[in-house]
Parts: sequence; structure tokens; C-alpha cells
Amino acid sequence: MRVSTAYIFDQNLSAMLNKQAELGKTQLQVSTGNRILNPSDDPAGSVQILNLQREVSLSEQYLSNATKAENKQSNEEGVLDSATSMLQRVRELAVQGLNATNTQADKQAIAIEIKQLNQQLLALANTRDSNGDYLFSGFKSNTQPYGTINGDYQGDEGQRNIKVGEGVLIETNDPGNRVFEAPLISTTTTTTLSPVVTVNAGNTGDSSVVVSNYTGGTAVFSETFTFDGTNYVDGAGALYPYTAPGPTSFNLTTPPMTITFSDTPAIGDELTVSNGTGSGQASITVDSGAAETFSPISFTYQAEIIADPLAVPTPIVGVPARYQITNGSNTATVDYVEGMSVDLSKLNPSFPSLTVKLTGAPAEGDQMVIERAETSASQSMFKTIENFANALIANDVGSNSSPNNGDFLTNISASLGVVIDTRAKVGSRLNSIDQQNQINEGISLSMQKALSEIKDLDYAEAISRLSLQMTGLQAAQQSFAKVQGLSLFNYL
Repeated sequence: MRVSTAYIFDQNLSAMLNKQAELGKTQLQVSTGNRILNPSDDPAGSVQILNLQREVSLSEQYLSNATKAENKQSNEEGVLDSATSMLQRVRELAVQGLNATNTQADKQAIAIEIKQLNQQLLALANTRDSNGDYLFSGFKSNTQPYGTINGDYQGDEGQRNIKVGEGVLIETNDPGNRVFEAPLISTTTTTTLSPVVTVNAGNTGDSSVVVSNYTGGTAVFSETFTFDGTNYVDGAGALYPYTAPGPTSFNLTTPPMTITFSDTPAIGDELTVSNGTGSGQASITVDSGAAETFSPISFTYQAEIIADPLAVPTPIVGVPARYQITNGSNTATVDYVEGMSVDLSKLNPSFPSLTVKLTGAPAEGDQMVIERAETSASQSMFKTIENFANALIANDVGSNSSPNNGDFLTNISASLGVVIDTRAKVGSRLNSIDQQNQINEGISLSMQKALSEIKDLDYAEAISRLSLQMTGLQAAQQSFAKVQGLSLFNYL
């Protein structure tokens, strides 16, 4: 085969350029530390690298989100810690304020400190985070949760969430109405007095009247019936014909009742029928740690039954006036003496530990009901505390001044419980964030290790290859220098 000089030059030049290209690629690998410089170097490996880089970026974003969530929850936990301390102090002051040995000046001084603490609590509820957002406004982060002590919650029920892991969402806030509001418990005494009809007689003869079937309730009325010799005449001129000795009955519509006249009246006899009510009353004098709430307790008056020795066939035994006491499932009976005090728990262990004072001149059927229950769905602790402080100043914190009496301790304890429960939830979220961070860091480390195995260069192998390629290039250059000197003209 004929080998031309041009062909020799072309072959040697191509060999040197290839060697230089291989050497340049290896040098670039060594300088960057990457095994794959172009997707064409390893198509399958390039796809794996893209997937792994995406997972690593996602893990890093989760870690960044977790840091933001942790900062927000740490801020909230600090606020709740301060609120807990303040509520505990308010409760201590309330115990002092309810002590009967306090002077009015003492109560006012306690009330002033309680009001100051209440203002601090309000400021805590309106705390902002580092971005200027209100912590306790729900989704309405630019709206102040509580404008004033007696104001209503202005935020909403929203809870913002942030993703800190695959399928893991963490709440970053709590709405203020779930933190600073609680149901209000109050003890109430409801009195229902029975109607009583009385008859007053102004007689020269022997007139009498009996009233029955009275259904007029407590509407006040008074009606006088005057005998004219044949009829009883009321104030409106209505006639009730009567012939002695009676009895003769008439049904009235206003007021609704039946009147029965009898005996031997004289002209001018007057019979005045009027109504009124009993005056039974019940008031709590001692609350010895009764349950937070209890079933309604009713006191129903039963008038005295007088013994009738002439009754046939058996005399009616006399029964003293008494109160029937029940909570629906348990009952007790106590003889009534004006102004008496009754310890309910001694009457029946199933009753709450209350001492109740019974007063007045009750009528048959008079009823008083004592109940301790939630009086509203919720109320802000600021309003509850403010009302109690005002009651202290006004010296209106007696046993029957609910909820600004011993019930306040129950209500402030409920508010404290809500704050502590929320703080526990925040602590749980912080623990979840820490645990998820460990998971994310582990995933990130695993992905980076896998990425390194595919992407990173084996320096030992690359340096050896670089050295070999440099030697090959030098040999190609040197051999070309020899070959290019070959010519027939050198031998002629």
C-alpha cells in the first residue's frame, strides 16, 4: 500500500488531537470532581442524579420549613408560659380577696393588682411574631385579636399549617378564642313563689267567703264584696244574689276563681278578697368546695298540716311545715324554722357541700332551685377577671354573688387549664418538629450519599488515567516528530 506523506501527517495529527481531547476531559473531571460532565457521558446516571438532587432539595426545604415552624411555636410557647404565671398569680390574689377578714381597702388594693395583670394578659394575647403577624388571630394575621378588655375576639378559627415532611403538616398557630376563652360557670338561685289568696272581713253580721280554684298566678288584685240585704255587690256593680245561710258559689273569670258565700250576713257587711305570694327564700352562706357543676337542687315548701282529732275514721296526724329537697335522684326533708341554715351534704352525702340559709314566710308550693352550670358557651378570661376585680372594688363578692365569688376560682382555673392544654399541644408540636428534622436529615444524608456515589469522581482512578493519557500524548507527539522527518530526499 502506498503511504503518502500527507496521509502520515493526517493520521498523526488526529491521534494527537484525540489524546488531547481525552486528556482535557480527564483534567476537567479532576478539576470539578464530577464523573459525569455531560448527560451523554452516562444517560442512566444523569437521570438518577436529577432525581436525587430533587429529593435533596426537597429535604432541605422541609428542614427550612421546620425551622420556621419551630420559631413560631417557640414564640407561642413563651407567651403561654407568661400567661400561665399571670393566671396563677390572679388566682392567688382572688383567694386572698375572697377572705372575709379583708377590709374594703385590702380588696381594692388586690383588685388594682388584678387589673394590672389583666392588662398584661391582654397584651400577651395581642403578641406579634418577627414578621409582624398576630400570633392568635387565626388566618386574619393582620387583625388584632382583642381590642379591649371587654371586647370580643376579632380573629377567626383558622390554623395555619406548614409542611415539614412528606405528608407531615404542623400547625403554627392557635386561634385566640381557643386559648383565652373558657365556658363560664355560675351558681344561680331561682325562686318560684306560689300565689296565696287572703280574705279580710268587715262584718256586723256573720258573713264569710271561701275562695277555691284560683288560677290567677301572681297578678295583683283586690276585690271587695258588699252585702245590700239581697246581693253581694262588687266594685264594678256586679250582683251575686244570696239568701242566708247559703252556701252559694259563683265562678269568676277575672280573676279566675270560685267564691262561695255562707252564713248570715247583715246589710253593709264587706268581704275583701286579695292575692299575694309566699316569701320563701334560699341563699348560700358556705361553699365548701362543691363540685364544679352539679344537678339542680330544688327546695319545695310543704305547709304545716294541723292534727284533726274529729276526723273520721282516723285522726289526721299533725305534720310540721317542712322543705322537700331533691336533686332529681336523691331527696331529703327538713323541718322549717325561719332563718335556719342547712348543710346539704349532711342531709344527704350525694348533695354538694353547700350550706344554705332558708328565710321568709313561704306558702304551700313555694320553690327555690339552686344550680351550678355553664351559663355561656365561652367568655374571654379578660372579661371574667375584669368583672371579678370590679366586684372586689364594689365589695360584691358574697356567697350569692356568682360568678364573682368562689365560682371565680373555678372559672379562672378553667381558663388556666385551657392555656396549659394549649401549651402542651405546642410542646407536642415542637417534639414532632424535632423528630421530623431527624428524619429529614437522615433522608438528606442518604440521598447525598447515593448522589455522591453516582456523580462524584474516583480521584485515584482519574489521576492514574490522567497520567497515562499525558504519557500517551507525549509519545504521540514524539513519534510524530520522528515520522515527519522521514523523506526520500534525505537519502538522495
